[in-house]
Amino acid sequence: IDAALPIWDLCCDGGLIGCVAMDEDASASVVFVDKRPRILEALEALLARGPHYASRHRIVCADILLMELPPA
Repeated sequence: IDAALPIWDLCCDGGLIGCVAMDEDASASVVFVDKRPRILEALEALLARGPHYASRHRIVCADILLMELPPA
């Protein structure tokens, strides 16, 4: 994992992959993407309870089939 780049957790649902990445690597940042606002609201509440996640994530409400992703 390149620490200079964020990890993208696409169709993140509950954010398990992204949260584990942040738990395992203190320098990791994550972009969580899902198209369901309620799922993302619950994820935001979960992340707010973990102060070690502060400033290390971004949440995007979008359909990954319609959004432009950064180049690989």
